[in-house]
Amino acid sequence: MRFLNLTIAVKNIEKSLDFYCNILGLIELSRETFQTKRYTIISLAAPDDAAWAKETSSLILRLRYDWDPDIVSDTMQALSISFEVEDIYKTYQKLLTHDINVIQPPKNGYRTLILSPENVTIELLQKDEPMPIMNI
Repeated sequence: MRFLNLTIAVKNIEKSLDFYCNILGLIELSRETFQTKRYTIISLAAPDDAAWAKETSSLILRLRYDWDPDIVSDTMQALSISFEVEDIYKTYQKLLTHDINVIQPPKNGYRTLILSPENVTIELLQKDEPMPIMNI
């Protein structure tokens, strides 16, 4: 068994792409438009996983944008997504400059929790060992 993807419903595709690509740094792999069903799927991957994701169609975050806003409901949301980052404190500072909703700052040098534009909890974890604890 292997993990293929996680799909989340998005209400504002521009805002979501800005968040996931420009702020978090994911890379857009592909975009599929389904005219008759009236939705678009955009596949994203973390930079370190992009080659593997393209080759295997796995480790992908898919954003589903329904053209009819009445389709998206709160029940179509993911519960949480986790990403590993090189420097939890630099990442946290970047998030603050973009007014991202922070649920839990990285007080422990290892983890921070934020909310996406769709109110999905995003867990950011420090790569390797925790960083020194800082007062935030």
